[in-house]
Amino acid sequence: MGVEPRGTGGRTPPAGGQVRDDGAPPAWQEWVQAGRLASLGNLIAGITHELNNPLAVISGFAELLLAQTPPGAETREMIEAIHAEAQRCTRIVHNLMTFARQRRPTLTPLDLNEIVRDVLELYRFKLSLEDITTRVELAPELPLTLGDLAQLQQVVLHLVGHAQAALHETTGTREIRIATRSEADSGEVVLEVEHTGASIPEERLLELFEPFPPLGAAEEEWQVGLALCYVLVRQHRGRLEAGPRAGGGMRFAVRLAAGTPGERGTPPDVARRRALAAGKGVLIVDDEPRFLGLIQRVLTAEGYRCATARDGAEALRMLASRAYDLIVLDIRMPTLDGIAFFREVERQFPELAPRILITSGDTATEETKRFCASLPNPVLHKPFEVEQLVRAIAELAATAGPRRPA
Repeated sequence: MGVEPRGTGGRTPPAGGQVRDDGAPPAWQEWVQAGRLASLGNLIAGITHELNNPLAVISGFAELLLAQTPPGAETREMIEAIHAEAQRCTRIVHNLMTFARQRRPTLTPLDLNEIVRDVLELYRFKLSLEDITTRVELAPELPLTLGDLAQLQQVVLHLVGHAQAALHETTGTREIRIATRSEADSGEVVLEVEHTGASIPEERLLELFEPFPPLGAAEEEWQVGLALCYVLVRQHRGRLEAGPRAGGGMRFAVRLAAGTPGERGTPPDVARRRALAAGKGVLIVDDEPRFLGLIQRVLTAEGYRCATARDGAEALRMLASRAYDLIVLDIRMPTLDGIAFFREVERQFPELAPRILITSGDTATEETKRFCASLPNPVLHKPFEVEQLVRAIAELAATAGPRRPA
């Protein structure tokens, strides 16, 4: 069914160029795209770092205010709007950075049905305004798949968003069908998104998932979103297929490796998190004072004893005079940056190195990417949700051994 991008789009490949049989773009196309993405990454690396820090602060404090504001309160709607718009900006930055940094997904057992339900809840109002019917057919007892929650949410968001856009000018049946199923023979779980809108001409299917259309091609807003889907699904070692729908419209299928039916992750609950936090000291190292304040407020509420440092040099002095159980570490800082600080911790306090949670808004520079990829330590990319921070630090606390003596 359908195609994945595999053709040359009418262009002549370089000498010796081959079109691979596994459905991936030919080598010369990957080389050209890699050059484009490298240029994009260099251009926006500094900009995104500057955006990610304030976005993390805005979103984080809005999340804290929502938790303290009862439903129906006069200010709640305004706080919800601030949080929603901060999340919208976060998604825009993440979409750009997906192409630039090509980060490896963080894999956990996920229920594809739950992801679909969450996305449809976000789209329910928009689809009802446009009189679009949704037909949802989710397989019961669907096996889990190992995936990155944020990335697979983006895939479903963009596929549903593309279907909605394709139905804008449709005057007949306006329907989106979303279905999941498992295939025992292939060992895959499958997500299908179909719409009854305009179909894509066959000659364009081969270049459907390219983020940069050939010179002279009509640029369509949805094409960038589909290209992002293709990149994310490939990072999960899955397949994204596209083709015409029987009776008109388009059909997309995401294929991912299946896990064990009923298998579920068991993140720490609130009581266990508080027990893990009790009495543990956390050193937070970041050059952004508002971000320091946010992290300190969140972790103190969880029961940790927090101290802060504005750069790596100050943090090393604090480590020399007092024992800490965990460290939350930014990468880009003045005087002594996070990478240099981490190496000093490995040398002077090696038992603390595995207890460092890395946070950074710098996700595009090669040095940062290599550093993060070389470590087993957890990494949170700014901006992130407060709940992500709380869970990550709890998991780190659960694996931490006895504290270094003072």
